[in-house]
Amino acid sequence: MLEILTEEVTQPLSEEWAAMTFPLFRPLLKTLGAEEQDPESVRPVVCRARAGNKPTGLIVARLPTDVEPAAEILSIFVAPDLRKQGIATYLIGSLEEALIRRGVPSVLGVYMTSLPNIPAIEGMFAKSGFSAPVRRAVIVRTTPEEMSNANWYKRARLPSNCTIFPWSELTPDELETMKRTQAESHWIHPDLEPWNFDKDFDRQSSVGMRRNDEVVGWVINHRASEKMVAFTISFMREDLARRGRIFPLYKASLEQLSGTGTTCTFMTATRFEAMVRFTETRLGPFASFCGETRGVTKELPSLADKALEQDVIYEPMILENFGDRSEWDSFVAANPNGSFFQSWDWGEVQNKMGARTFRIAALAQGRIIGCVQVFLFDSGAKKFTYVALGPVVDADDKRVAGALLEAVVKLSDDQGAFLARIEPPWTDDTRIQESLANEGFVMASQHIMPVRTMLVDLEPPVDAIWSSFRSNTRNRIRLAEKRGVEVRVGKAEDTEAFVQLYEETAARHNLSLATVLAFRLASGLFGPRDAMRVYLASSEGLDIAGIVVFVFGKRATYLWGGSLTSPSARRLNPNQLLNWTAMQWARERGCTAYDMTGIPDYDEEVLEANYSKRSDEWWPLYRFKRGFRGRVHRRVGTFDWLLQQNQPSRDA
Repeated sequence: MLEILTEEVTQPLSEEWAAMTFPLFRPLLKTLGAEEQDPESVRPVVCRARAGNKPTGLIVARLPTDVEPAAEILSIFVAPDLRKQGIATYLIGSLEEALIRRGVPSVLGVYMTSLPNIPAIEGMFAKSGFSAPVRRAVIVRTTPEEMSNANWYKRARLPSNCTIFPWSELTPDELETMKRTQAESHWIHPDLEPWNFDKDFDRQSSVGMRRNDEVVGWVINHRASEKMVAFTISFMREDLARRGRIFPLYKASLEQLSGTGTTCTFMTATRFEAMVRFTETRLGPFASFCGETRGVTKELPSLADKALEQDVIYEPMILENFGDRSEWDSFVAANPNGSFFQSWDWGEVQNKMGARTFRIAALAQGRIIGCVQVFLFDSGAKKFTYVALGPVVDADDKRVAGALLEAVVKLSDDQGAFLARIEPPWTDDTRIQESLANEGFVMASQHIMPVRTMLVDLEPPVDAIWSSFRSNTRNRIRLAEKRGVEVRVGKAEDTEAFVQLYEETAARHNLSLATVLAFRLASGLFGPRDAMRVYLASSEGLDIAGIVVFVFGKRATYLWGGSLTSPSARRLNPNQLLNWTAMQWARERGCTAYDMTGIPDYDEEVLEANYSKRSDEWWPLYRFKRGFRGRVHRRVGTFDWLLQQNQPSRDA
């Protein structure tokens, strides 16, 4: 019997191996083992199967990104004469081991349903413990000649104030203007920013639209081969998209390819629901092929859990001054216990507001398997450290969690702090509380961050999310729209407008004030990459309400909100519309949960029994938030470690 060895590859591979993946991914094989890589580029993980020196199989994957916290399998290949012998399953297992060593929590596989061996592919993933397949994208393959028969194609007319131009003629000034206005108002979906797709675009068929000399839309394509063009991205400014202004762009792009024998491919992710409907109803009926891609996922155990399964003695290495921003954020975004409060940029916000930020990582084989960001505050008379929603590690991973907490206490002691306060991300559980007590932590009666929140599920389709809201909330959203409330994405100059709204609300509800500096700093760090948005609602030119929402990993967080106190403004019901708008954006960004932050710290039965009776403290906030029917969630609480030797004197 042939002996097959599977192993991770850490050096560039020869052409013989490169032939086992798609041409698109072959350049990745040349980057293996490189000490320095472009942080914006794909970071590959590759495993191979061989019989002696004979190549028999190859699996190529990419590590998680800020947008997609799961690793993704890009290709699997097994030599034809060795198939149906379980080699693909061994390759997947080898890849999983490599990902676990890096602390990756999950892996994703995507494939097309047009492949002839779909049952074998789905059987392979099922055998390896992956989830049942789910639809991810719609694919249409057609020709310009086929599309010319479509009604929308025949009726597409260019408005008199619009012109279509080759995308290659976009000027540097126009590009800079788009980038600047995108940073200010986020008018382009982040997945459709054209400058991210400029590399090697098809100059023949890629086109843009100007309206009154302003670029408002584009269709950018790439050649997969001499006779195959992929329609990579298309976009039309929202106010024009509703009037079908993108149709002339598609028509112009297709006309450039007419008569050339070119096949065109459209692939639309299911999260773009309107575009999916267009692809299926306007393109599909006239296409030679209409199919879909499916995806499967698998949750991976932590390295510590894997070691325990194999009865391995395992000790993490603690690095007290971790300095790789990209690896830090990738790990935090991908980890189920991660939060933007533990992101690198939130640490920079705290630094610039006067705290000192320390980043501690637990490593195994050079990869993060847990981390914690610690803030040191110094009033002059005394110092204390604080951990916001950290450490980023599974609470049951006691070896890593314990090592990180021990490092927090040591850091606090070394810095002369009298107190180390932690507010872990873990779900409320008496076992965790007892474990922290055994470590030496004491449960605190006061909290810096609310311990109870409400999480709205963003995974269902938009219509299902809307239907899940209480009828009163849906009616208020409709009423706000009917009464002319307009929602916009705030620009940098809108910071002060939001601050005024927030201060008025804070006084009304007796809330603590976040400073103007915090808004400005967060906007400058998170805003340019569209990880934070300020949404403002206005009526007849007056700003009446606003919210600030962050997206990081799979979660969006509604952190701050404010509104005018006047009865006339409140009767317009802007806040429900603001949050619904933000939820839809967060869902488009790939978030699966919308965190509405603080509600009163009572069990749901108590909350429901009293929300209509009480108007003190945070009860009005709960009355508002319950309309979105989120799940009430409580974290484990706040815990302190008192460092006796550093206690301030009575005179301090």
